[in-house]
Amino acid sequence: MKLFLTILLGFALYQPLWAQDATISKDHMFSGNWVFSLEGGTAIGFTDYKKTKLGYSTKLSVDYFFRTDSPSSFGIRLFGTLQKISGEDDRITVSTKDGPREIMSPFSTDIKSAGLAFSYNYSIDDFAFPFLMAGISNLWFDPK
Repeated sequence: MKLFLTILLGFALYQPLWAQDATISKDHMFSGNWVFSLEGGTAIGFTDYKKTKLGYSTKLSVDYFFRTDSPSSFGIRLFGTLQKISGEDDRITVSTKDGPREIMSPFSTDIKSAGLAFSYNYSIDDFAFPFLMAGISNLWFDPK
């Protein structure tokens, strides 16, 4: 009986020492990937002009997501935008607090921007990917 209990105790202690967790390393869904995006739409300028014309809005971006096997990942984005807003007015002058001012009609303005951003991304079961992004950009506009 004593021998049986010793062998049983030996097996009981031996099993937990060699037990290993069955974890499988899985890359983040975006890990090591490049993403190219092209977006387009309409732009409406909310200005002092009486008539507004529809313009366009485009955005091109390139993202890279660094390699990781955790649910969190980091990425970097380069982007550029191009928009056009326009309108017209029958008036030749408008009143301002500095006095009357001539306005040009019709007008058309090109708006361009370019920038760099960094992102923190989180994967929820490869179903949802909330993220935080912060970056800098420069804006140019050219009223005509």
